[in-house]
Amino acid sequence: MAHETTVLCPVMIGRAQPIAIVDRCLDRLREGRGHTLLVAGEAGIGKSRFAAEVRSHAATQGIQSLQGNCFEPDRAFPYAPLIDLLRMMLDGQPSAEIAGRLGTAAS
Repeated sequence: MAHETTVLCPVMIGRAQPIAIVDRCLDRLREGRGHTLLVAGEAGIGKSRFAAEVRSHAATQGIQSLQGNCFEPDRAFPYAPLIDLLRMMLDGQPSAEIAGRLGTAAS
């Protein structure tokens, strides 16, 4: 019985400059200066793969990263990526803890 498997190259090819930018942002983050990174481009150029590499890179340094996604149908929902971020950050937490983290913005 044949099984389909996904093969993911363990090496990012042609992304040295963007990874260097991410490294500088992570260095600044550790100094207390946070950043937001936007990965944008045409379909199929490797945005998702690059974002996964960035998250992995940050995780090895003990840094939590959150990802929001934009899809063509989301034009009617301009805050959809931010809702993704909040869901990722708060998923599975008790209501009291969420209220404590978000304060008056919780509602």
